[in-house]
Amino acid sequence: SERNNLLKQMEENNLSKEEIEKFVEENGYEMLPRRIRRILAKLETTSRSLKDLLLCQWGVSKSRYSEMWKKYKEERNFVGELKILFLDLKTENKKWQCSKFETEEEKTIDIRGFEIFDFPGIKGREIIAKALEILPKRSFSTMIEGIEFENKTRQLSKNYGFSGIATAELVSQEGRDKIKFFLAPPLPFGVLFGNLDVLSDKKKINFLRKVPFVLGHEWGHRLDPRDYDQRDLTPQEQLKMIMNWEKIRKEEKEMSTYVLQINNPDKKMEKFLKSTESFAESVANFLNEPSIFQHLQPRRYEFITNLFKKRFPEFDLEKSRGAREDYDILLETLHKKERE
Repeated sequence: SERNNLLKQMEENNLSKEEIEKFVEENGYEMLPRRIRRILAKLETTSRSLKDLLLCQWGVSKSRYSEMWKKYKEERNFVGELKILFLDLKTENKKWQCSKFETEEEKTIDIRGFEIFDFPGIKGREIIAKALEILPKRSFSTMIEGIEFENKTRQLSKNYGFSGIATAELVSQEGRDKIKFFLAPPLPFGVLFGNLDVLSDKKKINFLRKVPFVLGHEWGHRLDPRDYDQRDLTPQEQLKMIMNWEKIRKEEKEMSTYVLQINNPDKKMEKFLKSTESFAESVANFLNEPSIFQHLQPRRYEFITNLFKKRFPEFDLEKSRGAREDYDILLETLHKKERE
């Protein structure tokens, strides 16, 4: 009953099996929204389990049934498996309808490990908090639990096809996530061996200049239905969002050198990585350089603008621009003191 209910909801939301299969054939399974991948996996697992149960019932005589059923339960804990599957589908049916983020209150974001970026009169965590004012803080805080700095370098995944050091990454932690920053080039030789004292104020400021863009980029991944279930959008809305995004990517030239470098022997994986990273880059550009972004990539700019209007109506782009200017002024002031 729960399985049929879920199938019915898919049909009512115009999620036909044929449409999904066509999308997967053209773009790859990973390009599907995470919610839809999870639904398909649960439906497939339930189908196999029900088939096993029916074969067990119909494949033996009534006189032998109780003995075989007892053995089957002992070996596979089949009743327990069916109960778990049932509860999973029941939960999925309840989650199908969206639950808007605007019902959630702004949360405090835990900022740790930025003592290395302390300056006279202002602490590193206060500088990071200043950078956060560029983003829609309430919506951001409902998804991101904390921001940390770790005294180590992190290599890019081999899937990207080129060597490099990651500035940050998004770390998942049961629905609320953290953004972790790492040591990134250019770095003095001693820093690579843990001697942070040789990290000059100039290099600290250069690192801090990247922070707003990196925050926007990592949060951009958190808004991508392929990486995270977007609870304020139905599965059908999430799939439509990805379809529209892919259409824009085909029609508008990619300008991110980072995205253009991605190279993977598995071309569907390469397409997935380029698409998700381009999405994150677009969110970061929208938050940090909206005028330039609009001029160079108007289709992407329009897509992100509409996404923010729908999902984060409290966001004020002009206020965000002012916060970015204030952040740049703060860094220029620190830079001036460093030169003096």
